[in-house]
Parts: sequence; structure tokens; C-alpha cells
Amino acid sequence: MSRRSQRDHVPYSVRDLPGNIAAEEAVLGSLLIDGTRLAQVAAFLEPEHFYVERNGWVFQACLVVVGRGAPLDVVTVCDELERQGRLAETGGAAYVTSLLNAVPTAVHAEHYARLVRRAATLRELIGVAGQIARLAYTAAGPAEEVVWQAQALLEAVEPGPGRAQQDDAGDQEVTQRGGPDEGMA
Repeated sequence: MSRRSQRDHVPYSVRDLPGNIAAEEAVLGSLLIDGTRLAQVAAFLEPEHFYVERNGWVFQACLVVVGRGAPLDVVTVCDELERQGRLAETGGAAYVTSLLNAVPTAVHAEHYARLVRRAATLRELIGVAGQIARLAYTAAGPAEEVVWQAQALLEAVEPGPGRAQQDDAGDQEVTQRGGPDEGMA
């Protein structure tokens, strides 16, 4: 059996949920290099969108630091993580500092953040699909009611940044300027 067909036969319950750890580290590294990019990223990215919990904590610390009006850098983020009692659990100052090495420049921060948000949306869809399956398996009433409930669940999924902002031409432009492509997903 080919590798692809083996993967296709793996039960969904044991498959890994979508996540893009490289993009998570890249967006955090970008923010530590250039904290002014936080506003553009925070417009659509939230701590719970991160697959790796400690990366969400680092992002939350970035938001708190900037919210206080302090400069966003490794020192202030580590200080905030320490205040929250999460610095050691995050991996310490060494981990936060290592995020600087995830990217050579902060110019593609928004692109990395969109990759993180895409993976989060896919994880949310997987959760909703499970809820819809449970509805269908336990349905006692008319099928139409199940369909309406399923549609409501799907409509509640926030797709992230608008398609107009995330069209393929924009992604190609970033890639042509030297940024990573979707291959990181």
C-alpha cells in the first residue's frame, strides 16, 4: 500500500489536528523583532488560535505588554510571562529568545499570522464536524432540524481574515518577494 493510501486509511480520531508550528514561531519572532506589527496581526489573530499552548501564552504576553504601553521585546515579554507565572512553563527566556531566530525579518508577520489562523479555522471546523456527526447519530426529530442545526454550527465558525484580503495574488506577491509559501502548512 502506498504511503498516501496508508494515510488516507488512518482513522480521523488518531490524525493530528492541523497546526503550523513553524508559522506560529515565525509570527512571534516577527513581533519580537518589530513590535509595531502587532496591531495588524492582532486584528484577526488571538492567543487561542495557536496550536502550541505556550505560543499562545507568548502572544497573549505581547498583547498585554503593548496594552500597557511598554515596548515589545524579549525582555518585556519575559517579564510579563514571569508576572503571569508562565515563564518557566513556556520554556524560559531561552525559548522566547529562540523565537528571534525563527525568521530573518519581520516583514512577513501578517502572512505567518494568516497561516496560523488558517490552521485554527481548520481545527474549529473539525470540532464542528464532530458536533454535526453527533447530531446526526442522535437525531430523533425531522432531518431538516438536524440540517438547520448543522448550518448554524457551520455559520458560527469564524473564517478569519476576509477572502478579499487573502486572495491568491496577495500570497503569490509575498512569496515572490522572498517569503515562505503555503508549504509550511
